[in-house]
Amino acid sequence: MGRQGRQGRWGRQGRRKDKLLLPLIPLVPLVPLVPLVPLSPCPLVPLVPLVPLSPLSPLSPLSPLSIPHKEGIIKRKISFGIVRYSYKGENVPLRSKMKLAARVSQVSPSLTLAIAAKAKAMKAEGIDVCSFSAGEPDFDTPAHIKAAAVKALDENKTKYGAASGEPKLREAIAHKLKTDNHLDYKAENVIVTNGGKHSLYNLIVALIDPGDEVIIPAPYWLSYPEMVILAGGVPVIVPTDASTGYKITPEKLREAITEKTKLFVLNSPSNPTGMVYTPEEIRAIAEIIVEKDILVVSDEIYEKILYDGAEHLCIGSLGKEIFARTIISNGFAKAYSMTGWRIGYLAGPTEIIKATITIQSHSTSNVCTFAQYGAIAALESSQDCVEEMRQAFAKRRQVMFDRLNAIPGLTCEKPDGAFYMFPDISKIGIKSLEFCDALLEKEQVAVIPGVAFGADDNIRLSYATDMATIEKGMDRLDKFVRSALASSASRSPI
Repeated sequence: MGRQGRQGRWGRQGRRKDKLLLPLIPLVPLVPLVPLVPLSPCPLVPLVPLVPLSPLSPLSPLSPLSIPHKEGIIKRKISFGIVRYSYKGENVPLRSKMKLAARVSQVSPSLTLAIAAKAKAMKAEGIDVCSFSAGEPDFDTPAHIKAAAVKALDENKTKYGAASGEPKLREAIAHKLKTDNHLDYKAENVIVTNGGKHSLYNLIVALIDPGDEVIIPAPYWLSYPEMVILAGGVPVIVPTDASTGYKITPEKLREAITEKTKLFVLNSPSNPTGMVYTPEEIRAIAEIIVEKDILVVSDEIYEKILYDGAEHLCIGSLGKEIFARTIISNGFAKAYSMTGWRIGYLAGPTEIIKATITIQSHSTSNVCTFAQYGAIAALESSQDCVEEMRQAFAKRRQVMFDRLNAIPGLTCEKPDGAFYMFPDISKIGIKSLEFCDALLEKEQVAVIPGVAFGADDNIRLSYATDMATIEKGMDRLDKFVRSALASSASRSPI
């Protein structure tokens, strides 16, 4: 009988359970009825597309026949049981009167996605672009992961699933967190989300009320503050620089905490800098989190991409008190080259996870069912594929690091993880957006301006690309910077 069951759209008290426009008979019992006949209704007035309406809306079929409006009159016409609307005043369709929510104007579009899209468009036009913009591994998703998804398709695992995720995947994630990260989570402490970004958005919506403060060290992943703003919260940006490895110090964290602080965002390894907090630094941060009784979300999407003996220590593993205040965000995109699969997860206290499940049940519902079986295979199979990719990243990292530091005017710290370089361009004499625009226009090299990450004196380059592109791109970047320095010296434009 379908999802609505025996009660249909109406429910036990005779109230509408949805907001669809329905035939006239049950909706407007006081208006003279027009017989329903199989004729095409003749539209006597300009039509407005049918949209979901609340019964209490001024456009509801339950409303009066004519509705005053500041610009004119909205009129309702009933024809063959169908309700149509016209606007008499400026003779303008109703939809042109709509105004976007104020919150939309408070956030900025993603610069990383915009520049990556522009680089792809240029390539499609036949332009030879060296793109270091997207944070996306260039490797194929490992074959055994794809095979698991294909098998799930063949077994018709294509139906709706639980909003919280496939039970077997939630169990596999909980097992991974316990064995790899020493976090004593059960499946009920995990929600599977549409990518790591979605896990963070769900969390922010679940936790942050208007006026709540969220501490975010800069440079930061560009979506952190935008999510907080969308929830009505206040992002508190704490600048860092190369002298501390672009990491927040315990002293700076303590100074930033107020009575309004609700959450601290920790990202290690970091996007955009690639820096990794040492175990000692993590312990010092954990002590402050517990002392000040705030929450911490640890974004660990790059945890498996480490170099030169760097160690990833999960902050929630340091004791019961910090464990109770920790939420883990992670996913499959970076370590398993599954960016387009859109599978992430959030793990934390049961109350928080239940809240995010409720939110997700009313937004995206479940993650693509058969894709989740690929994620199960990623966790339960050999991790050799992850190590192979990490070794390739390590070689590219060394080449790009050496080439960047050989370019006059640029300085770059060596990253401990992820697959990004974050060189300082302050000696060039121009800010990051102008630098990146000119570099793409003149040398067809796409990089991300540091202003997107809260650091306008830097640019971000991803070395998740092939070695030939790295070599060619570094040649072009070298040429561009030398030209820019020469132009700056002569005070002429780039």
